[in-house]
Amino acid sequence: MYETAQNTALELTKYTRNNTAFLSVLNVFNDPDATKIFDWFLHKILFLDEANRLSSHPLIRKLEEEPFKNEVIKLLKIADFSIQNVTARRVERREKNTIYEFDTSEVIQEVDIDLHYLSFDEAGAPIGTETINWTMDSKGTVRMLHLACVMVDAYNKGKTIFIDEFDTAFHVSICEFLMAIMNSKRNASNQFVVTSHEIDLLDQPLRSDQIWFVNKSFKNESELYSLFDFVDLQKKRGDISYAKRYLKGEFGATPVINEYLSNQYLTSFSGFQTPRS
Repeated sequence: MYETAQNTALELTKYTRNNTAFLSVLNVFNDPDATKIFDWFLHKILFLDEANRLSSHPLIRKLEEEPFKNEVIKLLKIADFSIQNVTARRVERREKNTIYEFDTSEVIQEVDIDLHYLSFDEAGAPIGTETINWTMDSKGTVRMLHLACVMVDAYNKGKTIFIDEFDTAFHVSICEFLMAIMNSKRNASNQFVVTSHEIDLLDQPLRSDQIWFVNKSFKNESELYSLFDFVDLQKKRGDISYAKRYLKGEFGATPVINEYLSNQYLTSFSGFQTPRS
């Protein structure tokens, strides 16, 4: 059976163009292994991309479902965003031609969201709620709403979730809270891969094999290595934080500032020259 499958795969190479992934050809011909891989990419892997329109994201649309929305609100309240409720409604938007700036005939279904906050009188007593459309709220709040939707949807579904610049627009305490969820029983079968420049997160209750560094060489090549790779780690005093050791340069992966060019730049400025007419 293996030999037959191998021969079939070799035969399909004849139908694979130079600019086509061989995996996609195998999937078209219902290769079982290729189908599993395709299913993983389609349903088990997620990239948080802020460049895409959040209002048309499938997860945001799930805020129309009451049980899903209630779980999201729980996370927002724990993280002290003071949001009492979220209202989601479908809206239609016509796609705009980016070259000639006119509306096309294509209609896109999106979700518009209102966030409801507690309001108070001058004495500090609650008197009701105030409504803010999410387009008018802070970047941190909208990002937290997005992440809360991702985490609730991913509960024990065996997903791999990539988050670039995880700490963007968040206080370090919010990052710590989110990382606690990632390492909790609620996330037993998922994997989060996050990048961050927040040094304090090195001292969170993480295993050494969960912390990785990226070091850029003089050839602009990126080298990836784990904190676990440092064999003398256990010989150090346990009360010295990883963050302090990192700042001392013990783990590498720190930018190198060219002191000569820096001093030259800071001391040579003599004002901008006005161009002659």
